[in-house]
Amino acid sequence: MGLRLRRLLALAPAGLLVAGLAATAVSAAEPGRSAGSSGASGSSGSSGSSGSAGASGSSGPTTATTAPGPLQVVHGGTVTVAVPYLPSTLNPASPAGANPVAAEIMSQVWPSTFVTVGPGDTRASTTFIDAAENVSVSPQRVVYTIDAKARWSDGTPITAADFIAEWHAQLAIGQELPANDPLAGYEDIASITSSSAGKVVTVTFKRPDAEWEALFHELAPAQVAAQYGWSAGFTTATPSHLLSGGPFAVARVVPGKELVLRRNPHWWGRAPMLDQIVFRVVHGQGALLHGLEQGTIDVAQVAPGPSLRNALMQHRFLGAQTYASSVLWQLDFNLADPLVGQLAVRRAVATAVDRPELVADSIGLQRNGVPLSGNHLYQVGAPGSAGNDGDYGLVDVPLADQLLASAGYRLDASGILRSASGAPLVLRLVVPSSGQLVSQMTAELRAQLLDAGIVVHVVRVPLARLLSGVLPTGAYQVALVPEWVSAYPSENATYYVDPVGPQPTGSPFTLPPAPGTTTSTSTTTTTTLPASTTKAATTAPQVTAYAPETGTATEPGAVAAGSVTRDVLGYRDPALETLLAQAFSALNPGQAASLYDQADRVIWSDLPSLPLYQVPTALVGERALYNLFPSSTWLGPLWDAQNWVLEVPAGSSGASGASGTAPGAGGPSGATSGAGTTGAGTTGAGTTGAAGPTSGG
Repeated sequence: MGLRLRRLLALAPAGLLVAGLAATAVSAAEPGRSAGSSGASGSSGSSGSSGSAGASGSSGPTTATTAPGPLQVVHGGTVTVAVPYLPSTLNPASPAGANPVAAEIMSQVWPSTFVTVGPGDTRASTTFIDAAENVSVSPQRVVYTIDAKARWSDGTPITAADFIAEWHAQLAIGQELPANDPLAGYEDIASITSSSAGKVVTVTFKRPDAEWEALFHELAPAQVAAQYGWSAGFTTATPSHLLSGGPFAVARVVPGKELVLRRNPHWWGRAPMLDQIVFRVVHGQGALLHGLEQGTIDVAQVAPGPSLRNALMQHRFLGAQTYASSVLWQLDFNLADPLVGQLAVRRAVATAVDRPELVADSIGLQRNGVPLSGNHLYQVGAPGSAGNDGDYGLVDVPLADQLLASAGYRLDASGILRSASGAPLVLRLVVPSSGQLVSQMTAELRAQLLDAGIVVHVVRVPLARLLSGVLPTGAYQVALVPEWVSAYPSENATYYVDPVGPQPTGSPFTLPPAPGTTTSTSTTTTTTLPASTTKAATTAPQVTAYAPETGTATEPGAVAAGSVTRDVLGYRDPALETLLAQAFSALNPGQAASLYDQADRVIWSDLPSLPLYQVPTALVGERALYNLFPSSTWLGPLWDAQNWVLEVPAGSSGASGASGTAPGAGGPSGATSGAGTTGAGTTGAGTTGAAGPTSGG
């Protein structure tokens, strides 16, 4: 779109310019548009959706405007999306391709049986699948009917062979994929059979899978995988292998810089309105905002805050929707460590941490009203996401000291906890080495724990090393880490079963106290402080040396995912595993929610980790771009990109020099309500805003 469309919009009446992502009174009457917009609503594409309810609005003020003038839909045009990198492999179900960028790109290239927008919002891909029906319970049997016209861009029909290839690949490499991959569901499959020339696929399960709709997303072409390999066959270096079974196809790749999707001429469904989508690599918040302001990028996900608010105030062609992303920050405890392996110590730390204040003094400096996460298995605001963190809702320093007294520690005259031998209670907190937000959280954590008499020494390591080496080898005591929270609780349960690293030699909940030393598997030295040490003195030194991690445990997908992907806690509780097994197979949603709630209560009781908050994210885009919606999944805003529409003032030549009518009933002024929405003003992340987003960041 860029500067040419900007000039066209600059000539339009002022009231016209609010028709896109900025909030207006019009948006409440036309829920089928992107949040806060008025005009055309996209029809069903690869996801089978026809729009969505308005997304969560940000807190900035709205401005009364005049009625917008007539608009016309552009048939064609280009939208440029900013991404932080281009993956070397684009198969999201391979270790090298298991990352959000690959998922965003391939959501428009490869077909999915269902598309998950957020918790409780899963939509059938009606262009790819004519029907998907759970026809039997014992055994569970699901029958998929593939559209008769569905084919790959080389002419090969899409059939049961592609389902079978996905299933076999998951069984072979699923343990290497992130937790948001539904491996458990694939492991529960007993057989896949086909009929009607492969267009009818029958999947029979060994045991019921309540979340079977999460299976078979971004299906790879089986013929390419068989010839070139599941990972090697779909690299960005060989775009000719990236056959399309979706509305767009990979047309061009400039390694490390840019990837271009163009309309797939072999697509059997309704053609997308855009000619192409460009994914351009942009690094850093400043560069993202500059690109948006200059028109070199049209869509970006940025951190809310003053810089975004200023950009939105100065550039009327931009608008933003703010929502809770799926990145959850939490404190992870190493249960194999002699010190934090003690439940009393973990409970004391959690009781001493003022989570609301921690949020207010870190992410709260950028955006107010960030909710705490009170559940280990659900996204914030998701259906069934009861907050079970009541025992840790308020700071109770006397209780923390009482718990530590049971582990053999007493406060000295300076307010520092010491063992009977005089050794101070020192926790080593491992954190990512970059980022202002991490620094703010770290400083606040140290101060809060010092108030309870706990000395914290901070170890800073690069995020890649933290995820791939430090955590899975158990070379830490406490770590501040990002975790990706799936829309499916069964996938989040992966973080709390099957540990990849060291485990306690005894029960992780009854290890005997080890007063007198703070030596753990993560360090090679014991730290002691002089008896006269004061609290003020303990804030000065920082541990810089760090013992190298040992062992062979790894998380190969963690670096690509940018978050924890497995149980790195050394945590295993048979009672939890029993509840989770029952929840996985509970086909009744109410029963499943009850079981997951019980499971989360067990996790809170054992306290292997302390959830903090999901990071808020702002989806920023051109106001002339419609049907742009966030999702709380790896697909991001691309989940519905086949329905993106550009509009310009009537009578202008438009971005592509063509004009026409809007896809869907009624043209520009006859928007329709999106199918499968969760209610006006509700995002996939479950947070509620106004009728649409405002211009505030």
